Amino acid sequence: MNSSYKSYEENQRIDKSIKFLVEKVKEHCHNKKPLLSHCFRVAFRLDSLGYKTEIVQAALLHDLLEDTNTSIGEIEKNFGKKVATLVKLMTFNVATKDRIEQYRENFINMKNNKSSLVIRAADLIENSYYYDKAPDLISYRYLLDKYSYFLSVSKIKIQKEIIYKDLIYRFNILKKNENNLYK
Repeated sequence: MNSSYKSYEENQRIDKSIKFLVEKVKEHCHNKKPLLSHCFRVAFRLDSLGYKTEIVQAALLHDLLEDTNTSIGEIEKNFGKKVATLVKLMTFNVATKDRIEQYRENFINMKNNKSSLVIRAADLIENSYYYDKAPDLISYRYLLDKYSYFLSVSKIKIQKEIIYKDLIYRFNILKKNENNLYK
């Protein structure tokens, strides 16, 4: 992690990522969640914590492969190999049909890459604000299990990061809410 100050050039690279994200979502998005605001919140959370420009860029672009017609080649061409690798690590394998296996496979694949774990932590925090929209207790518990599994997989690499502490704090709130939501 570096200081939260970014140079003019770094800010230009982040702006380029924002423009690319908006363009790709505008072209075609097959996700009903508010994708732009979600990606902005994930990225800006990490930016405010002082993470490097490439991490902020990958956070902005992290859902593009799953939710738009964007290719990994386009991301690499526009933002370089490091950003493309992080975005690829963030992408669930749609060939894995079982949802539990899908997220477990993804979390295991990223467990040795601290930057991708940090992005996923911010992603889970931001997604968790929609958990109360789960249709039933089984769905809510699936989301909590996913969150809990990530906490265990990522602990060794990111437990000293502020984002990990934020992740635990949010998880504890979600656990408390579990008993109140589906009475």
